[in-house]
Amino acid sequence: MTKIRQLFSLHSDHSSDTDFIAIFVGGHQNKRWPLAFWLMLIDAMEACKIRYVVFLGPEEFRLLAPIEQRLMSSLYGSLCPPLPIRHFAAVLGRARLLVTPDSGPMHLAAALDVATISLVRQKKSLAFVPREAYDTILWRPENSTVIVAISANLDGQNATAPVQLASATNQPTQWVRTPPSAAPLRSSY
Repeated sequence: MTKIRQLFSLHSDHSSDTDFIAIFVGGHQNKRWPLAFWLMLIDAMEACKIRYVVFLGPEEFRLLAPIEQRLMSSLYGSLCPPLPIRHFAAVLGRARLLVTPDSGPMHLAAALDVATISLVRQKKSLAFVPREAYDTILWRPENSTVIVAISANLDGQNATAPVQLASATNQPTQWVRTPPSAAPLRSSY
């Protein structure tokens, strides 16, 4: 827990302690995204100079080494190992936004009123994603689309209209909704 307090100052009320994007790498079976997707997202977050924390669940232990390796040279990211649920909730509650597949942390973020970017791979997941005005649903997005959605969130844009209406299979390709009242989170370094 000491490491977590160092990362986020859990007992602090400073707004700078909530200026990070949470990225949950996990999910069950066909809801998971490949490791390469997450590594490219980490690279894109670094390139955009956005503060972020990568969270792993207990089922994602096999991803720990490659993600830890990628974050060794990070200027903006940190890795948070699996935590007990109450500690995870305390840290997640301080996040500005959670990027996640359909997962338990997605639902926890919704309960904590943390904005989400839900990365949806399966049509059945669409029934369960958070749908508040500040939540974003992305259907099988490319990394660049995720970064655009994060940037829109950070810039306080309110893009409630779909960016793309449907794919060739008539499946939704993405919806982009961003939260109101978003203060800048990018670093000026």
